Amino acid sequence: MKKKSATKADGTSSTESSSAVVRPITAAQKMRSLQHKAILDEEKEPDIDTYKVTDKIYSQICTLYSSSVENRDEQNDTEQKRPPYHRCGSSGDALDTSLSETSSSSDSDEECSLPEMLLDEVDALESPPKDKGILLHRKEESDLEITKEEKASKKEFDVSAYMSVREMTPLQERINAITVIPNAFYCLYFLLAGKWLGTEVIERAREAMEVGDSCAGTDTSFFASSDEASFSWTQNMMEYDPATIAQEMSSMSFYESYEKFGCIRATIFPSLHALPPLPVLAVAIGIILHMPFSFTYHWKYAHRLPPGLARIEHWSRRLDHVFMHVICTCMSYATSGSWNYFLACAMLNADCIYRQFLPEVRPRRNLIRIGLSVIAYTMPILWWGNIILFVKISVILLISAWLFASYPIGGWSHSAFHVAIAMLPPLLMIAACNLSSSRAQIQTAAMCAVLQEKM
Repeated sequence: MKKKSATKADGTSSTESSSAVVRPITAAQKMRSLQHKAILDEEKEPDIDTYKVTDKIYSQICTLYSSSVENRDEQNDTEQKRPPYHRCGSSGDALDTSLSETSSSSDSDEECSLPEMLLDEVDALESPPKDKGILLHRKEESDLEITKEEKASKKEFDVSAYMSVREMTPLQERINAITVIPNAFYCLYFLLAGKWLGTEVIERAREAMEVGDSCAGTDTSFFASSDEASFSWTQNMMEYDPATIAQEMSSMSFYESYEKFGCIRATIFPSLHALPPLPVLAVAIGIILHMPFSFTYHWKYAHRLPPGLARIEHWSRRLDHVFMHVICTCMSYATSGSWNYFLACAMLNADCIYRQFLPEVRPRRNLIRIGLSVIAYTMPILWWGNIILFVKISVILLISAWLFASYPIGGWSHSAFHVAIAMLPPLLMIAACNLSSSRAQIQTAAMCAVLQEKM
């Protein structure tokens, strides 16, 4: 019976010892909750006095600590009253000894660790806001990193969504490349075949040269608008009758005939009697310069690169867009004939070209800037009062923009866009020929054509 009671007593003492160990930890947890509550109150009420909160928490710490000490003293008194059992070599003796050692060691550890732990909590609360500022700074840095990652993923998603509706097969991309070629060849044909020189202008030049009067003909203002360079050519061609001048020019070299009369004698291009007007050349220069870069992108890279950033940031696509702005710059002079307006549009397009080389490509921003550049070079046509021509150009541009933006026929929409935009160069050539800055050179070419007939 004594053994059983001893075992029971041992079990009781073990239970009490373990409960004594657990009780201070529970107090520490309460302490942490009080600290957390105080910090929350401080965040909700920024004007609260930190020192008052600290004193309140410190008093509660002392109360909890004193209660834990009293409980420990009561436990020690109970253990002293318990009758000792000493049996050499018995397992109960060893158990009793180990339990007492554990209890004493744990008591001593808790006795030392509990005040230190609680005081550390108070010190943490009383610590200056510098540490909190460091923590907040680290939190802001982590939030900033997350925000950058979200923006990067959003950018990738937006670009992927933009390119997904423009995904085309290799055949469709090659058709896109082929459809940019006709514009460049048309411009070359228009220049070299002399299509910028009409038969009516040649007839008026013939009448003027026969009578020796530059103002003769149906339109007296046409030949009266010569500039300084062409004026000397006109006077030289009006000095004698056309047959005499043609006979003189036939004995001249290519350079001599151009220097005196402004005429070009090329057997390979019989219809090219003189240099085309500069506005007409501007249309051809812009379109011809753009063609190889657009062809390279569509033919070689567009169907090989994966959709998304890899394709939209590739150098071939960037150059394709860059030379779209080169076209717009050239067209601004072709439709206005003004160097001042050309320089203003050149500055706008130069900024657009610069943004094409930035690390981040924004498709929507690029499209808006291309649209503004196109509007800039079409407005002079309306300014000069050529309303019918302006309406025709506007209709073609609207149809082309609809095909490019909505992709109504899927992957073939881009090829249809190239076909629609191919109707624009002939109208732009007409606008360039109608400018007053083009008339002087057209007059010279018409008189050269009359001289070529007499040779």
